[in-house]
Amino acid sequence: MKRIWYENTKIIAGDYSGNGDVFGINAFRDFYAYPVLAGLTVDALRAGLGKKVPLWFYFDGNGYAKPRNVTPDEYLVNVKCQIYTAIIHGATGIFFWDDWSKTPEVFDRLIPIMEDLKQNLEIIKLDTLEKKIDGDKHIVIKGNSKERYIIASNTSKTDSITIEPQKGITLKLAPLETLITCLKWEHIDSNSVIDDKIIHTIQTAHL
Repeated sequence: MKRIWYENTKIIAGDYSGNGDVFGINAFRDFYAYPVLAGLTVDALRAGLGKKVPLWFYFDGNGYAKPRNVTPDEYLVNVKCQIYTAIIHGATGIFFWDDWSKTPEVFDRLIPIMEDLKQNLEIIKLDTLEKKIDGDKHIVIKGNSKERYIIASNTSKTDSITIEPQKGITLKLAPLETLITCLKWEHIDSNSVIDDKIIHTIQTAHL
Protein backbone atom coordinates (compact mmCIF):
# COMPACT_ATOMS: atom_id res chain seq x y z
CA MET A 1 0.00 0.00 0.00
CA LYS A 2 2.77 2.46 0.92
CA ARG A 3 4.54 1.89 -2.38
CA ILE A 4 1.37 2.49 -4.39
CA TRP A 5 0.65 5.66 -2.38
CA TYR A 6 4.18 6.94 -2.97
CA GLU A 7 4.20 6.25 -6.71
CA ASN A 8 0.74 7.71 -7.34
CA THR A 9 1.52 10.85 -5.34
CA LYS A 10 4.84 11.33 -7.11
CA ILE A 11 3.27 10.95 -10.56
CA ILE A 12 0.42 13.35 -9.82
CA ALA A 13 2.85 15.89 -8.34
CA GLY A 14 5.04 15.67 -11.41
CA ASP A 15 2.04 16.22 -13.70
CA TYR A 16 1.11 19.39 -11.79
CA SER A 17 4.65 20.64 -11.27
CA GLY A 18 4.35 23.39 -13.85
CA ASN A 19 1.13 24.81 -12.45
CA GLY A 20 2.27 26.47 -9.25
CA ASP A 21 5.09 27.71 -7.05
CA VAL A 22 3.92 26.13 -3.79
CA PHE A 23 2.24 22.76 -3.35
CA GLY A 24 0.27 21.30 -0.48
CA ILE A 25 -1.94 18.40 0.42
CA ASN A 26 -4.43 17.23 3.00
CA ALA A 27 -5.29 13.60 3.62
CA PHE A 28 -6.80 13.68 7.09
CA ARG A 29 -8.36 10.23 7.18
CA ASP A 30 -5.43 8.50 5.49
CA PHE A 31 -2.87 10.17 7.75
CA TYR A 32 -4.86 9.24 10.84
CA ALA A 33 -5.13 5.60 9.74
CA TYR A 34 -1.46 5.43 8.72
CA PRO A 35 0.62 8.25 10.29
CA VAL A 36 3.67 7.04 8.37
CA LEU A 37 2.02 8.44 5.23
CA ALA A 38 2.64 11.99 6.46
CA GLY A 39 6.36 11.46 5.88
CA LEU A 40 5.99 9.29 2.81
CA THR A 41 3.87 11.96 1.14
CA VAL A 42 6.58 14.56 1.68
CA ASP A 43 9.08 12.24 0.02
CA ALA A 44 6.73 11.56 -2.90
CA LEU A 45 5.95 15.22 -3.50
CA ARG A 46 9.63 16.09 -3.29
CA ALA A 47 10.45 13.38 -5.85
CA GLY A 48 7.77 14.67 -8.22
CA LEU A 49 8.33 18.40 -7.79
CA GLY A 50 12.05 18.79 -7.17
CA LYS A 51 14.20 19.88 -4.25
CA LYS A 52 13.38 23.59 -4.09
CA VAL A 53 9.58 23.66 -4.26
CA PRO A 54 7.92 24.62 -0.93
CA LEU A 55 5.69 21.88 0.48
CA TRP A 56 2.85 23.09 2.71
CA PHE A 57 0.89 20.42 4.52
CA TYR A 58 -2.60 20.78 5.97
CA PHE A 59 -3.53 18.88 9.11
CA ASP A 60 -6.89 18.29 10.75
CA GLY A 61 -7.60 21.15 13.12
CA ASN A 62 -11.13 20.35 14.20
CA GLY A 63 -11.53 16.58 14.37
CA TYR A 64 -12.91 16.05 10.88
CA ALA A 65 -11.29 12.60 10.73
CA LYS A 66 -11.64 11.74 14.43
CA PRO A 67 -13.53 8.49 15.07
CA ARG A 68 -16.43 8.89 17.52
CA ASN A 69 -14.88 6.51 20.05
CA VAL A 70 -11.59 8.46 20.20
CA THR A 71 -11.17 11.39 22.60
CA PRO A 72 -9.78 14.74 21.35
CA ASP A 73 -6.60 14.21 23.38
CA GLU A 74 -6.06 10.73 21.94
CA TYR A 75 -6.74 12.01 18.45
CA LEU A 76 -4.25 14.85 18.74
CA VAL A 77 -1.46 12.52 19.84
CA ASN A 78 -1.82 11.02 16.37
CA VAL A 79 -2.04 14.41 14.65
CA LYS A 80 1.06 15.67 16.48
CA CYS A 81 2.97 12.61 15.29
CA GLN A 82 1.84 13.32 11.72
CA ILE A 83 3.06 16.92 11.97
CA TYR A 84 6.54 16.17 13.28
CA THR A 85 6.94 13.25 10.89
CA ALA A 86 6.22 15.57 7.97
CA ILE A 87 8.73 18.08 9.33
CA ILE A 88 11.38 15.39 9.70
CA HIS A 89 10.89 14.42 6.07
CA GLY A 90 11.17 18.03 4.91
CA ALA A 91 7.76 19.73 4.90
CA THR A 92 8.32 23.49 4.78
CA GLY A 93 4.89 24.70 5.92
CA ILE A 94 2.34 23.46 8.45
CA PHE A 95 -1.30 24.57 8.27
CA PHE A 96 -4.45 23.53 10.11
CA TRP A 97 -7.86 23.18 8.53
CA ASP A 98 -10.89 24.30 10.47
CA ASP A 99 -14.48 25.38 9.85
CA TRP A 100 -17.60 26.24 11.82
CA SER A 101 -19.23 22.82 11.45
CA LYS A 102 -17.41 21.30 14.42
CA THR A 103 -17.44 22.13 18.11
CA PRO A 104 -14.09 23.49 19.43
CA GLU A 105 -12.94 20.58 21.61
CA VAL A 106 -10.24 19.44 19.19
CA PHE A 107 -9.07 22.90 18.15
CA ASP A 108 -8.83 24.10 21.74
CA ARG A 109 -6.54 21.19 22.57
CA LEU A 110 -4.55 21.80 19.40
CA ILE A 111 -3.40 25.23 20.58
CA PRO A 112 -0.57 23.88 22.83
CA ILE A 113 0.72 21.84 19.87
CA MET A 114 0.85 25.01 17.78
CA GLU A 115 2.65 26.78 20.61
CA ASP A 116 5.21 23.95 20.70
CA LEU A 117 5.76 24.35 16.97
CA LYS A 118 6.36 28.05 17.40
CA GLN A 119 8.82 27.48 20.24
CA ASN A 120 10.70 24.89 18.18
CA LEU A 121 10.71 26.87 14.95
CA GLU A 122 14.31 28.02 15.25
CA ILE A 123 15.40 24.39 15.65
CA ILE A 124 13.30 23.25 12.72
CA LYS A 125 14.82 25.97 10.52
CA LEU A 126 18.40 24.85 11.21
CA ASP A 127 20.34 23.05 8.50
CA THR A 128 19.59 19.37 8.06
CA LEU A 129 22.80 17.49 8.77
CA GLU A 130 21.53 13.93 8.61
CA LYS A 131 18.28 12.03 8.14
CA LYS A 132 17.42 8.44 8.96
CA ILE A 133 14.12 6.77 8.11
CA ASP A 134 13.60 3.12 9.05
CA GLY A 135 10.02 1.87 9.00
CA ASP A 136 8.19 3.73 11.77
CA LYS A 137 11.39 5.34 13.04
CA HIS A 138 11.91 8.86 11.67
CA ILE A 139 14.94 10.91 12.70
CA VAL A 140 16.49 14.14 11.46
CA ILE A 141 19.58 15.85 12.87
CA LYS A 142 19.52 19.64 12.71
CA GLY A 143 22.29 21.94 13.77
CA ASN A 144 25.37 24.02 13.19
CA SER A 145 28.97 24.14 14.38
CA LYS A 146 27.94 24.74 18.00
CA GLU A 147 24.97 22.47 18.67
CA ARG A 148 22.88 19.71 17.22
CA TYR A 149 19.28 18.70 17.70
CA ILE A 150 17.60 15.42 16.93
CA ILE A 151 13.91 15.47 16.04
CA ALA A 152 12.34 12.02 16.08
CA SER A 153 8.94 10.40 15.74
CA ASN A 154 7.48 6.93 16.06
CA THR A 155 4.60 6.39 13.62
CA SER A 156 3.66 2.98 14.99
CA LYS A 157 0.32 2.88 16.79
CA THR A 158 1.27 -0.23 18.76
CA ASP A 159 5.03 -0.61 19.22
CA SER A 160 7.69 1.39 21.03
CA ILE A 161 11.03 2.07 19.38
CA THR A 162 14.48 3.08 20.61
CA ILE A 163 16.88 5.63 19.17
CA GLU A 164 20.53 6.29 19.96
CA PRO A 165 21.14 10.04 19.59
CA GLN A 166 24.71 9.62 20.75
CA LYS A 167 26.88 6.61 21.42
CA GLY A 168 25.97 5.09 24.75
CA ILE A 169 22.72 7.02 25.08
CA THR A 170 19.44 5.29 24.25
CA LEU A 171 16.01 6.88 24.29
CA LYS A 172 12.67 5.12 24.01
CA LEU A 173 9.68 6.45 22.08
CA ALA A 174 6.22 5.14 22.87
CA PRO A 175 3.73 4.57 20.04
CA LEU A 176 3.03 7.86 18.21
CA GLU A 177 5.48 9.75 20.42
CA THR A 178 7.66 12.60 19.21
CA LEU A 179 10.64 14.28 20.84
CA ILE A 180 13.45 16.73 20.38
CA THR A 181 16.85 16.00 21.91
CA CYS A 182 19.45 18.73 22.15
CA LEU A 183 23.11 17.75 22.09
CA LYS A 184 25.24 20.77 23.01
CA TRP A 185 28.77 20.45 21.74
CA GLU A 186 31.74 22.27 23.28
CA HIS A 187 34.50 23.21 20.87
CA ILE A 188 38.01 22.04 21.70
CA ASP A 189 39.31 24.98 19.66
CA SER A 190 37.80 27.52 17.31
CA ASN A 191 38.23 25.40 14.19
CA SER A 192 37.39 21.84 15.12
CA VAL A 193 35.25 19.54 17.21
CA ILE A 194 36.83 16.31 18.41
CA ASP A 195 34.16 13.64 18.76
CA ASP A 196 35.75 11.68 21.58
CA LYS A 197 36.21 14.82 23.68
CA ILE A 198 32.77 16.33 23.27
CA ILE A 199 31.22 17.56 26.50
CA HIS A 200 27.51 17.10 26.05
CA THR A 201 24.35 17.98 27.84
CA ILE A 202 21.20 16.23 26.83
CA GLN A 203 17.86 17.91 27.26
CA THR A 204 14.98 15.77 26.13
CA ALA A 205 11.66 17.40 25.42
CA HIS A 206 8.88 14.89 24.86
CA LEU A 207 6.55 16.90 22.71
